[in-house]
Amino acid sequence: MLGGFFGLLTRTSSSLQILLALPMTLDLLGTPSFLLLSLLFVTYQTLLSTLRLTPISILSSFLSVFSPLITSSLILLTLYFYLHPPSVPTSTLSIAPLHWLVNVLPLVYASVLRWLAPLFTLVEGVCALLVIQLAGRAGKGWTEEEDYEGSRWRSILGVIAAVGIYSGGIWGVIKIFPSTAEDALSVFFLGAALTAVFFLSVIGFALRRTNVLETSMVFVYVVYSAWLSGVESSAETRAFGSGWLPSSVIPSWVTTSPLTAMRYPTVSSLASRALRGASGSFFSVLTSLPFHQTLSLGFRLGVLWMAGKILPVIRDDSAWEKDDDLEDEPTMRLSTIFLSYRYTVLTAAYTQQLLLDGGQAWSRWANIVLFLSVWSLEIMLDADDEDGSRFKIE
Repeated sequence: MLGGFFGLLTRTSSSLQILLALPMTLDLLGTPSFLLLSLLFVTYQTLLSTLRLTPISILSSFLSVFSPLITSSLILLTLYFYLHPPSVPTSTLSIAPLHWLVNVLPLVYASVLRWLAPLFTLVEGVCALLVIQLAGRAGKGWTEEEDYEGSRWRSILGVIAAVGIYSGGIWGVIKIFPSTAEDALSVFFLGAALTAVFFLSVIGFALRRTNVLETSMVFVYVVYSAWLSGVESSAETRAFGSGWLPSSVIPSWVTTSPLTAMRYPTVSSLASRALRGASGSFFSVLTSLPFHQTLSLGFRLGVLWMAGKILPVIRDDSAWEKDDDLEDEPTMRLSTIFLSYRYTVLTAAYTQQLLLDGGQAWSRWANIVLFLSVWSLEIMLDADDEDGSRFKIE
């Protein structure tokens, strides 16, 4: 038990360091250092996750104990390279590892994140469906407990909650429609998506494969994705990772040389600012982002984190253990990969959301299509399963 508590403490400490250090680096040191730090975090987490899948997994357990120390060391390494950047090689044929690490690889990493943005959106949709199904199942179980009187009042509360969620979704449709009225294709997609939600809900009710809480949350998520598509399509297109933070104000913690009139941060000023202003930088970055970007960031990190907690429960379910051949199924392999590299995915998605530019609106509609397709398969393929062993059925 003590080992489990210590493991939870180290994971929480490392996660908090990453959560605060990335916005702090973006705020204090700028985009290049931010990308370098994120690349170092992702590399370390990928190495740690890969070691867990190898025969030398004991090394991964050893490194996990020192994760907070390693994470802090990566932050200090980024600070060192910011204060002492490696020199650019004079010849293109010369080998300069530090130059490639600090000046080249972060730019390649930024380009990779940009191309992976649609994939992160699709993963978000699948994880959101998983969370919605769990919430619907939990709500159904809560309203169907043995106490009859409690069950009656709980059912009423469940219906009221579903009505409130539906009302919020309808308000969202009314709010969205004027902004998309000029785009006939977006109006068509929105109408098709809402029609699909309606008919899939009816089919799910008829087959007893869904409940009103689940359908209401599906409806709201479709409306939410359509709203983000409209906002992102109208957003100004910028160079990747530029234009978010105000640069007209000179921070008070930066010292100015009287001889050159140039701003040169010192080690002591950076360290002092980092220790005193980590949370301030975090909120500074979030408030500098557009509202839809902040909302999307929080929602995406939330559903990815919750999906990482839900998937192990599903894998350990007795229905999954009855057939050893399920280990070879594509779904099982994908879930294993996601669980193994979930911290890498979270860090990369966090970075990508902080630096996302415009032009990815089409991926929102692709996400809606995938989201509803997977939901329809969940409803239709197991319609005859009455044994109560599946994830959605009590």
